[in-house]
Amino acid sequence: MLFKKVGIYCKKSHTLCKLGGVSRAAYYKWLNREISENELENQWIATIIERIHNESPDKDYRRIRDELERYHGIDVNDKRFLNPESMIAEVLSAASEKGVSPKSVGELIQCVYQSLAECYADAIRTLSDITGKTYTSLNIVGGGCQDKYLNALTADSTGIEVFAGPVEGTAIGNLNVQMIAGGEFANLTEARAAIM
Repeated sequence: MLFKKVGIYCKKSHTLCKLGGVSRAAYYKWLNREISENELENQWIATIIERIHNESPDKDYRRIRDELERYHGIDVNDKRFLNPESMIAEVLSAASEKGVSPKSVGELIQCVYQSLAECYADAIRTLSDITGKTYTSLNIVGGGCQDKYLNALTADSTGIEVFAGPVEGTAIGNLNVQMIAGGEFANLTEARAAIM
């Protein structure tokens, strides 16, 4: 981010590059870099948020987020997503079949994230129907729990509180299953007792 802050002034004067401790070569390398998918997504989201705000300055965060959610429509459990030759091509094809046309990386990612959140909400409803229980929270564990944006979408779609972590939950669970299979633990109760 230092490049970006200093970069505005580097075009006018290399003196500020020196003041910021940024070489002109580094600045120009940054200026001509290949933009990452994450940065493209952020730019897309920022552009949409700015457009929504300019059209309706009175909209609050929740209403802006609700409008952003209109880019969805993919069944993430569709078998076509198990091992496609190109995941991006497959997602675009599925989106097209649903009448959704992501035009940027950000729109494509938004489409997938919203579809995942809706899938989670559907799973909670199905589980609730089967068990007759009402669930008030959802615990997401493993590396995916670090995605705060997906967690927020999931909370909105399910209507329940989402708790994230532990990050290593998936690895610990996998290790416990392997240790039970290997005879290190007699059963699941014993394996759970070993977790601090």
